[in-house]
Amino acid sequence: MAVSIRPEGREQGEARDLTALQLVLERAIRSRCFGLLASARDDLIQNAMVRILERNRHEELGRRGTSYVWKVAQSVIVDELRRLGRERRLTENVSKERRPWSDPVDGIQLRQCLERLEERRRMAVTLHLSGLRIPEVARAACWTEKTAENLIYRGLDDLRVLLGEAGR
Repeated sequence: MAVSIRPEGREQGEARDLTALQLVLERAIRSRCFGLLASARDDLIQNAMVRILERNRHEELGRRGTSYVWKVAQSVIVDELRRLGRERRLTENVSKERRPWSDPVDGIQLRQCLERLEERRRMAVTLHLSGLRIPEVARAACWTEKTAENLIYRGLDDLRVLLGEAGR
């Protein structure tokens, strides 16, 4: 087994390349990954790093441009969304056999009550109920975080009142 001896400068250059690669991946994934995938960001970054390093065993890391790294990050995110979709479909197939735990009448009432909210509050509450956090709602709707927070909390209060009235 032959041992390759590398000059020290080359090892430092590779370490810098890896650090730069990781920073680009983090920026790419964090800018595209929120809501449903927010909790899996670190795993997605690691997955993308592994893909790039496996593919580039024989190439220098610096040869590929930043656009390549962004494409790998996008590919990792799409693959994760597809995997989650497959899991959801499998879960839905299993749950069709069981009695559904949600009442469709309540779902209809919720939609009707949401429709009665003021437009900006409805949008904020809908995004919030779909799993987005306040900063993500603010970013998606081009609001300040304080505006998004107020619209969510006031919209939820209005929704509680409307659902209470509908339940009578």
